Amino acid sequence: MTPYCRRTALPVNLPRDQFSGIVGFARQVALRGPRTKLWAGMKPNQIIIYCGLLLSISAFSVDILLPAFGAISTDLAADYSLVQMTVPTFLATMGIGQIFMGPISDRFGRRPILLGGLALVAGGTVLCLLAADAAQLLAGRAIQGVGASAAPIIARAVLRDLFHGRELAANMALATMVFAFGPIVAPLLGVAFMQFGTWRMVFAAILLFSLVLLAVGLLVLPETLRERRPDAMAPGRLWRDAVAVLRHPQSRYYALLLGPVLTLMMLILISIPKVYRDSFGIEGAPFAMLFAVHGLGIIVGQSFNRRLIHRHGPQFALRTGGLITAGSAALIAAANLAGLMNAYTLSAILALFATGFLTMVSNCVALALDPHGAIAGFASSLVESVARIISSIAAAVLGLLIGGTLEHFIVVFALSSFVVLGLILQGQRRISA
Repeated sequence: MTPYCRRTALPVNLPRDQFSGIVGFARQVALRGPRTKLWAGMKPNQIIIYCGLLLSISAFSVDILLPAFGAISTDLAADYSLVQMTVPTFLATMGIGQIFMGPISDRFGRRPILLGGLALVAGGTVLCLLAADAAQLLAGRAIQGVGASAAPIIARAVLRDLFHGRELAANMALATMVFAFGPIVAPLLGVAFMQFGTWRMVFAAILLFSLVLLAVGLLVLPETLRERRPDAMAPGRLWRDAVAVLRHPQSRYYALLLGPVLTLMMLILISIPKVYRDSFGIEGAPFAMLFAVHGLGIIVGQSFNRRLIHRHGPQFALRTGGLITAGSAALIAAANLAGLMNAYTLSAILALFATGFLTMVSNCVALALDPHGAIAGFASSLVESVARIISSIAAAVLGLLIGGTLEHFIVVFALSSFVVLGLILQGQRRISA
């Protein structure tokens, strides 16, 4: 089996000059990873779980805020629509940061970039925690987003450093299953902190989560990049790497496909809170509990996904995810036409949608990154950035068409789901040909 990290021993005893010794030792730990017997590193399954938690940091940071919008608006005397901007501000700065995190990690290693990003998340969260007005809150969210951009990029690059082929796809599915921690726990934690504290306690939860991830990364995460690339950030090298990824038929197709796939979830995040409130009169704690049900679909779907990958391969699993997603959209439309639509029916069907949606996401990412092990960090950045740009533009346009009404949501969501399924089927035929 390919070794998961090189455990070249470092001296355990600090040099005599204590100040320079501590600084030098800390620098060795940050740049090269844990090497002493005390810090023997993580087992492969532990690394996969940790990568799954890194993937969840964006969902956790967004979903936990949803029940707190009203309290924030009242306490800061800010317009509700301005408070809602905390979500796109976070996601936009996260998308911008992801452009750079991959190449930087190819140059300096996975660990130092991840640790720096998590430290930045913690710093931005403190600013949000102490915010006196909406401007400071948005500034803190922007800093959070830039820092959080390192987590998913490094997580996927680490997985590509360690695995390839079906093994990569299967372990990407396992990490995505752990990702469900965010959508399930975050809304419930948001409600709990709103019951037993102020909205600022929501940011205390984000701070605690980021510090735990930072501590684990600092103490036990090994450096998985086997060979750093000194020219990884040179403009000429970036251009050549981009051409290499986008010229590869498999990588180009799955990177572009990931955009429409992510658009489906963006439509839900934009529309569902208003749909539940206006159509069913549900918001606050009941909404958070129903929204958390979607995460159960992620767990079930990724368990099923891993079995499909081992038996039939990631392409087959991707097609299956597309069929489940389109089927869930058809069920929503049928339930509405039959007069059976209510909040519980919608939540159950969206949980079914989640089983297919994350199956598509994990396999698109794995198939796009698989041919580019030597530039896994850059490829992860490029794939994620392209997908976020496509999904952000598409969701913004489609969100205007939905307008928050149930009927418009059903029509747009169903059409979008069948378009994605068509792209999967047609594109895979071309790649096979």
